[in-house]
Amino acid sequence: MSHNDNSSTAVAASRFRALQALHLDPPAFDDHFAVHLLPRGEAERLRGDEGRAELEAHRGTFPIAGVGIGSLRVAEDEVLAAAARGVDQYVILGAGFDTFAPRHPELAGRLRVFEVDHPEVQAIKRARLADAPAVALVPEFVPVDFEHTTLGPPLRAAGFATDRPAIVSWMNTLPYLTVGAISATLHELRDLLAPGGELVCNYGCRGVALTPEQLAVLRTNRDGVAARGEPFQSRFAPDEFVALLDAHGFAVTMHLTERDLHERYFAGRTDGFGAGVPARIVRAVRVPEEAAP
Repeated sequence: MSHNDNSSTAVAASRFRALQALHLDPPAFDDHFAVHLLPRGEAERLRGDEGRAELEAHRGTFPIAGVGIGSLRVAEDEVLAAAARGVDQYVILGAGFDTFAPRHPELAGRLRVFEVDHPEVQAIKRARLADAPAVALVPEFVPVDFEHTTLGPPLRAAGFATDRPAIVSWMNTLPYLTVGAISATLHELRDLLAPGGELVCNYGCRGVALTPEQLAVLRTNRDGVAARGEPFQSRFAPDEFVALLDAHGFAVTMHLTERDLHERYFAGRTDGFGAGVPARIVRAVRVPEEAAP
């Protein structure tokens, strides 16, 4: 992959979060820090009519963006609940330009955040953070290429403690990975997480009926990501994904649909933004060894 291939989806997702934070009323996700991760000079330009026009040009992707943003909101809810219970480690797999850490200064000293992603993506993010306002909660950057690099050694080297409670999120990433890479990472997570550790993730769902409108949106999105050099690699039927998690020592405790996301976060919006294509969002708990298959 080229430099652009590894970073283009992360850049595009962050840019959309900034645009919706600036121009949706109310924002679908209050990601005010995403504006600071835009290229230098872009923020002011996108605050005005040019930004509104760019967001409007994305209207056809709102059903997919709703799944992505709704999934991030699920992860955030789960992590904040875990932190309130005393969990003090949060691992973000495929972090991209995630902004959880800078948006939660109140958790500094209480929660360590580990951002795991391709080193080229992290290099761009570090450069943009250097131009952003200073933050109280600074993440640990853990460089990993999921298709070619093991997760355990660099995460441990960054200070992750395998004997302490932890929560892991893996959102909006699995469709870009092969089933082999997903399975290998789950195998490593089984060894990294203490029993009771949690994983929240979403995956592309297959085997469900699609309306013509959904099919058109999904085809356009598939062609767009392929053109950026990051084609989709995996989808799962729900029972397949549950079985995959079970095989790696995780028991599913929540399994949401895109309809659940829409009702939870977007019901009543009048701007057409919402979760509108098939997807599943899962919370799973690492079971003790004696209970694992």
